[in-house]
Amino acid sequence: MSSVRSITLIGVSTGILGGFSYALSLENYALLALGIQIAVFAVHGAPKMSEKFYDASGSLTHLALILVSMLSSVTRSPRQ
Repeated sequence: MSSVRSITLIGVSTGILGGFSYALSLENYALLALGIQIAVFAVHGAPKMSEKFYDASGSLTHLALILVSMLSSVTRSPRQ
């Protein structure tokens, strides 16, 4: 894939993520997920040209979002 095409795809994807997170008032969660993914890419993915931690970073992102959403929720009922 050419670099222009890659940059365009990243820009469009980030725009879609930003639009949905803004519309649903989930900006903090989107930034957390994006931050974790970029950190793993910057530390391991890009320098080593590897997808070794691809699944682990997805699991870490999922668990982090669950934890943050549970800790930030003030109103919970016993049914939740």
